[in-house]
Amino acid sequence: MHRIKFKNKSNTDFANLFVHGIGEKAKPKERVIVYDNIPGRSGSLIEHTGIYNTYERKIILVDIDGNHDLRNWLIGSGNLEISTEPDGYYKASVTEEFRYQIVKGIPSRYIEIPFTVQPFFYLNAGIFPKKVTPESTFLNHYGIPARPLIKVI
Repeated sequence: MHRIKFKNKSNTDFANLFVHGIGEKAKPKERVIVYDNIPGRSGSLIEHTGIYNTYERKIILVDIDGNHDLRNWLIGSGNLEISTEPDGYYKASVTEEFRYQIVKGIPSRYIEIPFTVQPFFYLNAGIFPKKVTPESTFLNHYGIPARPLIKVI
């Protein structure tokens, strides 16, 4: 079973509230600037800004009892942790009203929450400061440049 945690509260904190779907992890689109009709140049010039847009990730919960009021929990901004990606979190927000779908004949209901997700995944390892000694070694296990860059003070 999947689990989500948002604003330091998990779906497991509620009795009979389960995650039915965690939505798709999307590749965020980069903002680019296209310059057309530049004198003396054929074609267009594309400038990559390095700025990425947010995307929407819909998470579906199942409320078996049909009586949980989630409006105080699932509103505003916070860190979104998903059990399928256990080493970190996304910065996300819920600004739109979520949809309830009642299941006919039983008290259960499906709740579709539209999370607006910032494009970067933040590792839990970066939350706590590390003390550097002459014997210290830092490893980037993922093989890609770290962002933000490590700041040594």
